[in-house]
Amino acid sequence: MSTNSEREFQVVLFGATGWTGVHAVEYLAENYPPSSNIKWALASRSLEKLKVIKARMCNLLGKESWGENVELIVADSMDDAALADICRRTSAVASVVGPYALYGEPLVRACVEQGTHYVDITGEPQWIKKMIKKYGETAKRNGVFVIPSTGFDSVPSDLGTFLVVQRMKEKYGKECKFVRGYNGNAKQNNRLQNKKNGPKPMGGTLASVHTMMTKNKDEFLKVIFEPYSLISKAERKQQPLMQHADRKFWLTPFMAGYDQDLGQYTSHFPMSWVNEKTVRRSAYLLGYGTSFSYREGTCTGSDFFKAVTITLVFFLIYVLIFLPFEAGASILKVIAPLPSQLPPEKPEDYKPGYFEWYTVATSVGRNPNIVRLHMLFPDDPGYTETSKMMLESALCLALPEVLEEVKEESQMHGGVLTPAVLGNSLYRRLEEKNVKFSFS
Repeated sequence: MSTNSEREFQVVLFGATGWTGVHAVEYLAENYPPSSNIKWALASRSLEKLKVIKARMCNLLGKESWGENVELIVADSMDDAALADICRRTSAVASVVGPYALYGEPLVRACVEQGTHYVDITGEPQWIKKMIKKYGETAKRNGVFVIPSTGFDSVPSDLGTFLVVQRMKEKYGKECKFVRGYNGNAKQNNRLQNKKNGPKPMGGTLASVHTMMTKNKDEFLKVIFEPYSLISKAERKQQPLMQHADRKFWLTPFMAGYDQDLGQYTSHFPMSWVNEKTVRRSAYLLGYGTSFSYREGTCTGSDFFKAVTITLVFFLIYVLIFLPFEAGASILKVIAPLPSQLPPEKPEDYKPGYFEWYTVATSVGRNPNIVRLHMLFPDDPGYTETSKMMLESALCLALPEVLEEVKEESQMHGGVLTPAVLGNSLYRRLEEKNVKFSFS
């Protein structure tokens, strides 16, 4: 087995021809062109579609010669030999091929066996739990970092919490008792707003939700209603859990409320079911303290009516999802677009979107201190910024000097881990890519 530093590529993007994959290719092409010292390749099951993507990117950048230096690799997500070959050639793989419960495991297995680091953008907690159980110890022994959920799920939540925990300790010398993460204002870029030109986004996301609703639904429900489901039984034996503060008031995230420390009304955030569990796993891995607890929601500023409306809408959606029989899943299957459709070309007058994330931390003690973090991402959360977060996470693992920083700071040397393990290395890379972090 060759060492990571001797391999042909730093990163292979697996699933380059889907909706999210195309955004990821654009990010690589614009930020790490062939003239840079980052070597990357594109992989998918269809060579013809890969050629279309390459031609599309050459046109986008206005450089026909660009494509000559980008290798295209054909591999199916169920072809073990092809996946092993990819892994032997690269330091890290970034996968956007979902639903991960259907297509994700063979690539994780190949990465662990071949000593290749792995990141993805899954929001499927029951699949993450399975990967921890099946591959956690082997990945640790092999020195492989497997880090799921490195996109909008769950980098803002997980990295934001890491940063406020760190700031609380540095500024006040205290541990955090209660941390809250809030999805704030957001706006799609004008390419995604274009309803006339193009297929609908969200096909892959809705396909993942459909899979979670129909594939081992009982296990899915057990995972989402257990706050510490991403901390395995074996890990719990090695180190005591935090106090079970997060077992109390599990309905709280569904209620409209007001956060005095943030100064905004708050409501439910649908991806809290995976983000909260990821943050709690980070708290366990990185030692946030036995009093630590975490909750997540959406903030609506001074608009209480909006907070109540969001709560009611998602309550009705969940009633549909958790109905017996398969009514909700059947409806979802009908309305969901195909996951592999291409987004429209970037318009000439491209106007980026944005999204905000707030993290608020309260310290332990009789006179608690407050730390606030505002994160402003300069484009839409679901695709453009998700691609940025995932690929910068992959580069944290693929670049030897950055990986050494990660290992030294986290004291982790492999395993099925969380985005927060990338810590300040990922924070610095995102800041360099125009994500704004403001503490107060």
